[in-house]
Amino acid sequence: MKNMQSKSLNWLKSLQLGALAILVAIIASGCASRPKEIVEVKPDMSTGTVTTELFTLLKSVTNEASIGETVVYNYSILAKAKLKDVTLTDRVPAGSQLISSTPSASPQGDMLVWNLGTMMPGESKNVSLSVKATQPGTLASCAYVTAIPLACTETVIGQAKIAITKTGPSTAKVGQAVDFNVVINNPGNFVAKNVVVTDMIPDGLTHTQGSKLTFTVGELAPGASKSFVVPTVATKRGTHKNTAEVTTSNAGKANSDATVVVVKPALSITKTGTPEQLIGKQADYTVVAKNEGDTTLKNVKVTDTVPAPMRLLKAEGAQVSGNVATWTIASLGKGESKSFALTVGNTEAGSYTNSASVAESEDGLSATASATTLWKGLPALLTELVDSVDPILVGDSTTYTITVTNQGSAPDANVNVRVMFPEQLKPTSANGVTTGKIESNVVTFAPVAVLASKQVVQWTIKAEALKTGDVRPKVEVTSKQIKTPVTQEESTQIY
Repeated sequence: MKNMQSKSLNWLKSLQLGALAILVAIIASGCASRPKEIVEVKPDMSTGTVTTELFTLLKSVTNEASIGETVVYNYSILAKAKLKDVTLTDRVPAGSQLISSTPSASPQGDMLVWNLGTMMPGESKNVSLSVKATQPGTLASCAYVTAIPLACTETVIGQAKIAITKTGPSTAKVGQAVDFNVVINNPGNFVAKNVVVTDMIPDGLTHTQGSKLTFTVGELAPGASKSFVVPTVATKRGTHKNTAEVTTSNAGKANSDATVVVVKPALSITKTGTPEQLIGKQADYTVVAKNEGDTTLKNVKVTDTVPAPMRLLKAEGAQVSGNVATWTIASLGKGESKSFALTVGNTEAGSYTNSASVAESEDGLSATASATTLWKGLPALLTELVDSVDPILVGDSTTYTITVTNQGSAPDANVNVRVMFPEQLKPTSANGVTTGKIESNVVTFAPVAVLASKQVVQWTIKAEALKTGDVRPKVEVTSKQIKTPVTQEESTQIY
């Protein structure tokens, strides 16, 4: 029995030494043909470990098993460098039958090969092989790893990028400050160089430094940003686009714009009314307030002040205080207008102007308008005819005085006086404010151009008595205002 055990041990040692010699030959052959390292796992009973500068390989298996039982081999490979084409190779030991492997191996003759690909330093990969023992004896096999070590370097190639955004108010009023914000940033991973921002100020906006602004930034680090404020003033109504551009020497260029609509609030007022009216009657006026601008106006006030001697009689919808009427408009939209009416009276002749105003406090808007009415009175002519001597003898003379008084409130014009005598009287002379003309028994005076209110004018006619009787000279007065003659008679007795 002892001799048999000794022979078995000698045989196993010979087998192990033979396998080791074959593996060393394979390693030597591989090193001569390609840059791979082949390492044999020495049979160390149930565990075999080999360590190189490139990797560590550990193979383990159960110590004992009986015929028909499954024997499982576990392999663990730990990379110490970056490896390419990592391959694990082993064989199914004699006296066993392949059951499975994880991952699946690629059979190459009587060998099993696992292609594990590329491994990074510190990375580990595990493989398992299951076989079934089919006969008594010792299951012996050696695994080896081949790999191509990689010497790798990295150079980071950066790319600078540039971006720009410009923002500002969407609307503004003429005369209002309009501030734009310009922000540039580098979203790349390299420094942007020779960065310059140019801002073009459009017509309708002004800047204290002109219409072209330049900001030199220089370098802009990756992820960094820089902002600028561009203060302008709106000077003209309309839509104005403000464009900013950023240029670089290594990141190209970009631009961005912001548009502002510049509006102008404006307010107007008109007033119309009765151009002429007789005193004692009423005159009507219409006041119109209109939004001439681009914005809605709030709390607009319309005020009408009626000057003396006129009197405010009616102003519908207004707050009235004495001769002042005030209307308040809560909101007046773009292009919208509001009308207001008022009625006044007057008892004095003359030309009088009635003014109205409109105002809006938020934008400081105001406007005025006026309408003038000529208030006219009516002339009223009083005509008198008086003789100086009555009765008179035939052959004697008497003088007739004609007096015309404008008792009205307005002047009259083109006042004409005509006196007709009966045959018993003969006019011999005619005098007065205008020259007289005697034709037979009719005396006509040149017209009075203007007879003012309360003015009195006179004429005299001397007449000689020719026959007895109760005679009645008659005067007729006409004027521009009086188309139907006003007549007056005077009775004179001739004996």
